[in-house]
Amino acid sequence: MSLEYITKVLKVEVNSTQKLILIVLANYSDEFGQSYPSHKKLTELTNLSLTAIKDNLKKLREIGYLDWEKRNNTSNLYKLKVSPSGGYPPPSGGYNTKGNTKQIYILDLDRINEIYKEQCDKIFYQHSANSFKANARWKELRELGRKGVVSPKTGKKIDLSSEEFWYKYFEIANSEGHKKWIRSFWSKKPTLMTMIGLNQFEAIIERRYG
Repeated sequence: MSLEYITKVLKVEVNSTQKLILIVLANYSDEFGQSYPSHKKLTELTNLSLTAIKDNLKKLREIGYLDWEKRNNTSNLYKLKVSPSGGYPPPSGGYNTKGNTKQIYILDLDRINEIYKEQCDKIFYQHSANSFKANARWKELRELGRKGVVSPKTGKKIDLSSEEFWYKYFEIANSEGHKKWIRSFWSKKPTLMTMIGLNQFEAIIERRYG
């Protein structure tokens, strides 16, 4: 049970059914917000129908408070998207009201991890279910994003909060040329933490935008 995640989901603005589901998931979560109760277990604990469980899980995923990975012949691995270090995912449509003007400088770390796993093959790169170990590197890039990152070639600002940027970023990372360059000095399987470190970031930016 993660008390931090329970505290966070209590503050999330969703309907009572969705909040109940989030509380149950938080109750089963580890320190990374991950849990894997079955649909049957969720119906037992919430007294909701299976249809209500599935529908509201989908809605929570759509609005950004929850995600999951399907596992073979077993329950889903759920990931709460409310950070124990503070803050919530942006509302649908982004921050566009006077009462909610938080600036987003970089894409959510878990989403970056998902794109990394989509773009980078498992043979060369190490994939992980959680992105926690890369958090310090992500914060370094967020600070760069706050200061402003520009293309060495065009001088135009690079948007680190864009999914398009990260797809292109890991496309370069997965290229044979870049993998050959990594092999020249790195014998282990690179991880997400490796690939969003400042040295790799600068090298990929130079390849893509230089």
